[in-house]
Amino acid sequence: MNNTTNRGLMAGIYIKLLTLALLQGVILCLCGGSLEAQDCVNCTRGEIEMGGTFSDTLALNTDCRHTGGAGPPYDIIRYEQTETGCVTFTTSSTCDTMLELLDRDGCLAFIQNNDCATWEAEGLQGIQNSCLSLRLCPGIYYLCLYPMAPCEGWPDISEWEYSVRVSGCTEEPELPANDSCSNAIPLELNTSVIGTTLHASCDAAPDCADDPRSGLAWYRFTGTGSEIELNTCSPSTAIQARVAVYTGDCASLACAEVKRIGCLGDRETVLLNTIQGVEYLVAVYGAGEPDVDSWMGEFELLVSGTSAGALALPGDFNADSRVNISDPIAVLEFLFIGGRRIPCPEADGAFSAASLAVADFNGDARLDISDGVSMLSWLFLGGPAHHLGVPSECRTFEGCSEENICPAP
Repeated sequence: MNNTTNRGLMAGIYIKLLTLALLQGVILCLCGGSLEAQDCVNCTRGEIEMGGTFSDTLALNTDCRHTGGAGPPYDIIRYEQTETGCVTFTTSSTCDTMLELLDRDGCLAFIQNNDCATWEAEGLQGIQNSCLSLRLCPGIYYLCLYPMAPCEGWPDISEWEYSVRVSGCTEEPELPANDSCSNAIPLELNTSVIGTTLHASCDAAPDCADDPRSGLAWYRFTGTGSEIELNTCSPSTAIQARVAVYTGDCASLACAEVKRIGCLGDRETVLLNTIQGVEYLVAVYGAGEPDVDSWMGEFELLVSGTSAGALALPGDFNADSRVNISDPIAVLEFLFIGGRRIPCPEADGAFSAASLAVADFNGDARLDISDGVSMLSWLFLGGPAHHLGVPSECRTFEGCSEENICPAP
């Protein structure tokens, strides 16, 4: 499916035809982008349903015309999608037609096509016809049909027949792997993912902000106890992206409290203060005022924040929830004998960056005998405390794998 997104005037205006039209008092504006002022109330010619065909004429003298009568004639046809599914719209006409799918509220195009690459498979008579194949959510939609260039016989002929057909897709589209809440993809901190809302599912989920105008792409992450940023403002995002964040499971979703920050392209970033260990579900979707390719397409989601940690006492090397003479002894044993318990180990028990942060008493970014000496100096000679703070006060160590190892209050 070749969807056009050019919003400017069509470059190939035929000068000779335009001159002839002016002489006859007819001005035909040929536009390569979406029409900007369709009227879904007064210009709807009829309705069509799945498996049906609608036939009529594009008529210069009686059809609705863009730009106050100077633009191309267009017809609008109402269509209701009763359930989520893949649907194909095709047109057949002697005109080089543009087919647009309009939203119900604004009567503006959000996806369009004027060159059906699969015209033979669709049974069309020529490549000048149009087709759209996509997975649609249930709802009311409008089809808009208009010529991209002067139709055959113009200006001597002012009416041209067309037909529009609605059918199921000949081939089911490839669905996003995360097109349902139960298939949410895990997110990693300080990384980005590329996703799409095209052909995504239409899960029923609470509206946390703007109403979704596309299917939802689902993700999940675990709270770190700090602020997490979910950002769709990258130039790689092609849609007007929105981000909904939920707590609870897929059967009992509840909107999380977030701060929303808009950015160029009608996209957004959300900020969320998370609770450590709590799982959050994220849905990305298209919304906002419709524009061509504004709801269904690719996006980039960047997740930023600090890793989860655990509360520990600075200097509590043997992780017994207190700092005393046993900790410098544990440091010395670890350095020269090994085999002692250490704070915040890796999953395999190895020394970690968080282990160093707890044990590096003198703040020289390494663990050696001087840290044991510094601990003894603080304990018995009134020397400097741990470089991160008084060892009697708990603090969070980022990346610490332990459960909280501070004294119970």
